[in-house]
Amino acid sequence: MKTALSPIDYYFYRKQLYTIQFVFEYARPLDTLRIEKALRIAEMQFPVLGSRIRILSGHEACLESGGTIPFRVQTKIEDVELDDLEHRFDSMIDEISNTEGEPLIRILVTKTTSRHYLGVSFSHLLGDGASFFLFLKILSDICIYQKTTLTLSTDRQALIPKTSEDLPIDTQKLFSTTGYVTPRLPSSIRSTVERVNFSNSDLGRLKSVAAKAGVRISANDIIMADLLKRFHHEFPLVGKQYLVRCPVDMRSVDSRLSTNYFGNAVKDALAFFDVVEIKEFSLAQVAQRIRQAVEGAHSQSFQVSLQTLNNLRIQKGFQIFEHLGCPGFLVSNLSKFPVSQINLGTGSPVGFYHASLNPRLAIVLPGRDGVEVYMKRPNLSSNYSRP
Repeated sequence: MKTALSPIDYYFYRKQLYTIQFVFEYARPLDTLRIEKALRIAEMQFPVLGSRIRILSGHEACLESGGTIPFRVQTKIEDVELDDLEHRFDSMIDEISNTEGEPLIRILVTKTTSRHYLGVSFSHLLGDGASFFLFLKILSDICIYQKTTLTLSTDRQALIPKTSEDLPIDTQKLFSTTGYVTPRLPSSIRSTVERVNFSNSDLGRLKSVAAKAGVRISANDIIMADLLKRFHHEFPLVGKQYLVRCPVDMRSVDSRLSTNYFGNAVKDALAFFDVVEIKEFSLAQVAQRIRQAVEGAHSQSFQVSLQTLNNLRIQKGFQIFEHLGCPGFLVSNLSKFPVSQINLGTGSPVGFYHASLNPRLAIVLPGRDGVEVYMKRPNLSSNYSRP
């Protein structure tokens, strides 16, 4: 069975970029035979999980179901060293690439003397963070109950525009409608992984201060604003402005999509600040502009973005997506990710770790008392603009 890709799926056609990779830590031993059996049941019930990329022409690719998800177990005598934030989980992931005929999901279980770890590598072309969780929830249900009541909406036709324009798409229109640019910005030669903690009490206090000033913002707005205020000088300018972007799940605002849509349904909210603003604005003012950008990511703007991406594919071929980039500072909030539900038969995870940070990306994860942010800061080179 072949599944056509939507325009936003094509955006994630990169050989090595944007793979979703996480490691789950378990205090009790995982039953690897049970997990592998659950994988095979999931593949039979939802064939899209075993999909491979099939190239149909220079302008079109699809997902072809019928494959299996590779599953591997390795044993390490020593416990894992957790000090190296950037590389500590590399050995617990079997990486994937968006290559024709290759698996788009790989799972690796690592056994140590005191812990078991489940490393999952998931192609972003296959789906976004919500899709990633749907897959894990299905796997968990089958491990515990031998079945799942979840269903997947796998028809991506809902996001494929019915019409296209013949007019060439210039750089300005591409950026104004999608938030993407071509060619992609050069990568910094070096980068540094930073960890920042936000306690629940600190977030509550900052929200209270903003509310007294008549500003309605969320904890996510505060986190993004604080990171931007604190680290803006580390990120390249876009034109003459700083740009912070936040992925918005369109399942909740687009009537064409159900909550169990399996694919990519994200639209980045973009907030711009000039050099003076980012220095002189209060935290609440920065957060308020970010909130306005998030609220502006609605169904109509998503449709316009899809239309532009589809036209670009038709005019340039889908290889153009290898060269698209998202400038600015990207913050993705996964602090509400229901980690406790990833129970594979021996209890919930005791740890949840990100294993695929890209430059200019910050991931917000649940912490013991609030949230933890892992951010990859580029060391600016002469290839980047700066104030």
